[in-house]
Amino acid sequence: MTKTLLIALSLLAAAPMAATAAPLDSSDQGEYVLLDKDENPTPMQMQFVLKGKQWIMNGREGGGQWQPVCQGTGECRLVASSAGEVSRWKKNLPDSWQPHNFGCINNKAFAFCRVDHATDPNRKGYWWFGLVDGKVVPLPVNRL
Repeated sequence: MTKTLLIALSLLAAAPMAATAAPLDSSDQGEYVLLDKDENPTPMQMQFVLKGKQWIMNGREGGGQWQPVCQGTGECRLVASSAGEVSRWKKNLPDSWQPHNFGCINNKAFAFCRVDHATDPNRKGYWWFGLVDGKVVPLPVNRL
């Protein structure tokens, strides 16, 4: 029994850990624009706001009015993402993004992630992952 436990613990210690960042915090609040596959801005803009401990999201197209999208209830409720979820989404990104640390929130339809650079603490970026019919569609995001 003890020998089996030691082997199991050794395997766990040797397993690669998913690189995850600190969870999103109030510094991540703000307005963002989705970029297309060529990294050009699209008309779709998002506004993320932290109300207490709950993230909410508003959206708009072009210069339109902000409209409520996810207000912290039901299936649209945004929750902190697990390391397993983040690891699954990251697999859809180029190899150059794999070493970086991701902190994300998600619901059934999408995930929004802050990326902390693995070696430069002053660099960070953002990704949006569409989660549609079991497929992951990553799109880069710029802060406005």
